[in-house]
Amino acid sequence: MKLLQILIFIIFFVSNCYPKKCENSTIKIDEIVLDKMYEHDIEYCTLVNNSLKGDKLSFKEIIFLDVNFLDGESAYLHSYYIYIITKKLGGNHVSILLKDLSENELKSYYSILNSGIHYENINKNIKNEFPKLYKELWKNKNPINN
Repeated sequence: MKLLQILIFIIFFVSNCYPKKCENSTIKIDEIVLDKMYEHDIEYCTLVNNSLKGDKLSFKEIIFLDVNFLDGESAYLHSYYIYIITKKLGGNHVSILLKDLSENELKSYYSILNSGIHYENINKNIKNEFPKLYKELWKNKNPINN
């Protein structure tokens, strides 16, 4: 009986070792993303929260995370969160944070941001949602089609 109690305690403790939601975040992060990130020792909530505060390093890190381990749904959600962070920070602030990105990094960001926008609404696009970014970062051209 004592062994069973210890086992139950261990299971309960381990299942609560990481937050199932991002505390103090204005973005609700889905558990499927948190679970995947936790499995790969990525402090996703910290990256989200710091990015929302305008932290340049965190924002770049969350954009360029190696997320090959994510499945379709969680990868799509990750892109959506980047879109929401970009939207909350605003085009002016984001263009300042990302002005030193390479051409390939800008293409990657465009692709990720575009996926995130389409998660919310397939009819939206970067040019209309973020005209400042489209002008400043991508010089009024879709970098994927060039």
